[in-house]
Amino acid sequence: MNSHNTFHKQRLEIAVQAARLLADDGRLDYLSAKQKALKLCNINSRVDLPTNEEIETQLKIHQKLFDRDGNRQLLLRELRKDAVSVMQKFEMFEPLLVGAVLEGTAVENSPIELHVFSDSVKDVAIFLIEKNIDYESLDRKIRFNKNETIIVPMLRFYIGEREIELSIFEYKMLRHKLISSITQQPMRRANIKKVQHLIS
Repeated sequence: MNSHNTFHKQRLEIAVQAARLLADDGRLDYLSAKQKALKLCNINSRVDLPTNEEIETQLKIHQKLFDRDGNRQLLLRELRKDAVSVMQKFEMFEPLLVGAVLEGTAVENSPIELHVFSDSVKDVAIFLIEKNIDYESLDRKIRFNKNETIIVPMLRFYIGEREIELSIFEYKMLRHKLISSITQQPMRRANIKKVQHLIS
């Protein structure tokens, strides 16, 4: 086997293993999944790693293969119904659903990822405090465009057993098309009506 075929096989092996890891743990990010997969596959670290999109493709294949009883669709419906419930609570901040719950690749412990809009992070934090919701303050990197990454504040908390991640943007960003770190294309986002349509 020539070197090109070897590298292609190793790249695919890493993508498949990373997809399995993501299918088992919805809190794992793609970079961490790649790094863990590299070690599990015992492949030289200098190999060209698969893209996030290649891994997502393998994740969808894996999930379809192991969903013969249709439980995944029931899980997605439940997660999206929970997302709508949370979005209604935060309606004043124009919430948009993003990530695995929207894309259909979520697993049981995947967080519900929302983009919310306010010119003051403090207003969102006060809203949570008034609802007696404990939260953790973090930062999240977001692809602003194909050449630029921005850092936005993120609040992580739980409603019941469901993990919620709120990335907070200024209102002027509401119509801006952000870039997906997976497809490198405009990020898919959905308002309450669109999510309700997915579960209707």
